[in-house]
Amino acid sequence: MTDRLSRDQRSAVMRRIRSRDTTPELAVRRQLHRMGFRYRLHAPELPGRPDIVFRPKRKVIFVHGCYWHGHGCARGGKGAKTNREYWGPKIAKNRARDVVNAVKLAEFGWDILVVWECEIGGGEAIATRLRAFLTSSKSDGGSQNMPAKTPNYSVDRIDAFIGSVHATVGDQAFQSPSLLALEKLVRAHDTGNDLPGKTLLRERLNAFRSVRWPDLAPKKSGSRRYW
Repeated sequence: MTDRLSRDQRSAVMRRIRSRDTTPELAVRRQLHRMGFRYRLHAPELPGRPDIVFRPKRKVIFVHGCYWHGHGCARGGKGAKTNREYWGPKIAKNRARDVVNAVKLAEFGWDILVVWECEIGGGEAIATRLRAFLTSSKSDGGSQNMPAKTPNYSVDRIDAFIGSVHATVGDQAFQSPSLLALEKLVRAHDTGNDLPGKTLLRERLNAFRSVRWPDLAPKKSGSRRYW
């Protein structure tokens, strides 16, 4: 499909798109307010300036636009239609920055939930996911995505999921953080509540790292807290 705008006109349109107070973000904020949750916005002192911050709970929510953050959905997976040499690397940098910020937040003791633009029209599903995240305990770094009942998980399925996250975020994100931070990073990609409890998941994460990097000592959960 031919773009009706010139390259310069299209670039000008894209640059005018907001990076905060976007339509998806406002929709999530309204949903949280209806559910009775109160929050702060765009904390500049936290890595990535999370869109929605629950400071007493030490939980943050990022509301990502599928196109700008390179989501693999129908809306975000196709990439730029024009000026690919500019927008392609820009979106790739956004994705890399998202990973770095997620790792830092997890290392600092914050729980993270990523809500994608394409998920917001899902009716009660998004409300259920938000409530599960905000009411879950973080005493052991528990995931916002843990289902109420734990099914029988296939090790092969877990390993395949870990491999897909690794392919997305790269070696550095898997090698450097503590095990707790890595667990949170992996769970942030689990939009379908498909991962098991911490013991099995951490076992598989250590197994994954030991195969790829035999000289890397098994990581233990960190307990550092900042801010």
